[in-house]
Amino acid sequence: MSAVMITGGESLNRDTANAFSLIRRDNVETAPGFGFIETAVIDQHFVRRKRHNRLLSVVLERPHLLGIGIDEATAVVVTRGAAFDVLGGGSVIVFDAAGARDVAADENGNLAAAEIRTHILVNGDSYDLTARQPRRRTGAHAR
Repeated sequence: MSAVMITGGESLNRDTANAFSLIRRDNVETAPGFGFIETAVIDQHFVRRKRHNRLLSVVLERPHLLGIGIDEATAVVVTRGAAFDVLGGGSVIVFDAAGARDVAADENGNLAAAEIRTHILVNGDSYDLTARQPRRRTGAHAR
């Protein structure tokens, strides 16, 4: 759906048993997508398959893009490219590195950053893609 899609391959690590075990520069392979969403990169089967490292790597290298990780049995319904609603039994994780500070890579290509925003959304929640803000569903129970 997004203009930038993660292909699933790694450029640096060929050990499939330890896939995406690091947050590294120039490691996550991407390809052009359909471009239905221009402001984000989407990763699927996100929570169950522990794909946090690869999505963080992409957004740290492309901080203008939101990272949207959609879990299994979950979907986002995008409204005119301006917002999305979460549907289903899993979670949607949003990484926003646009305001991150001190983004850097060490001599091994390991990426570092401070103040990356993270949002965890569930069924009924929504996210404003323009304002980069979550909207909690009405009636949600807080602790």
